[in-house]
Amino acid sequence: MIKQPRYSLTNEGLGRLDEEYIFECPIYGLLVNIPNARLGQSGELKIQKGYEWDFGSGPAVDTPAVVYASLGHDVLYDMIGRELLQKKHRKTADVWFRDLLKRAGMGWFRRSYMYMAVRYGYPLTQVFK
Repeated sequence: MIKQPRYSLTNEGLGRLDEEYIFECPIYGLLVNIPNARLGQSGELKIQKGYEWDFGSGPAVDTPAVVYASLGHDVLYDMIGRELLQKKHRKTADVWFRDLLKRAGMGWFRRSYMYMAVRYGYPLTQVFK
């Protein structure tokens, strides 16, 4: 059983983490710090109280599984967007997102289309910026 992150909603509809949350991330050997989050060399992804994220992007229902998986995934994308993690780590982040959804109990079909959305939908959002 996973521990769900505790969060509150901001006026903008974002989630704001109410307490520290720690993931074991498949990216290790690097040390990356951003405001309210840190990826340690051991792969420990420590997200501090106050971190804000937008849950599942696109047409997604923010179930507990999506809230949980999107938190870790969004932190990694935040690090990639700030160019503190190389873009080559995007695939690892996307596969990890799918694994987190599975760990949270999401079924194969929904988990697969959510993976496809982050894996192949994200590049389209960059084209239309």
